[in-house]
Amino acid sequence: MRLYLDLCCFNRPFDDQSQTRVRVETDAKLELQAHVSTGKVELIWSYVLDYENAQNPFAERRESIARWRSVAVDRVPESESLARSHDIWRPLESSFMTRCMQPARRRARRRSLSRPTMPC
Repeated sequence: MRLYLDLCCFNRPFDDQSQTRVRVETDAKLELQAHVSTGKVELIWSYVLDYENAQNPFAERRESIARWRSVAVDRVPESESLARSHDIWRPLESSFMTRCMQPARRRARRRSLSRPTMPC
């Protein structure tokens, strides 16, 4: 079996383990990781993991995750068409953030200031 894990999976063991869901997801990730280490499962790596992991501000985490690249049996390279789609998306993403997300954040901020917060 071949397995591709996104960066969220690789980062899960570094998250706050006090929440049950996070602990369960971490256990599942570590179990898969053990199967990769024993050869029962083959890990697939991609340039996206390299790119996203390079953005990680925590050097220890970044290096720990990067070591899995050498374990991968296959690597998915960036295709030219995908690279062009990133060039198209970036200006749209910026425009979307400006027009949609910022007003939504302002509304959420106003709502949170006008109502008392309820404990979870």
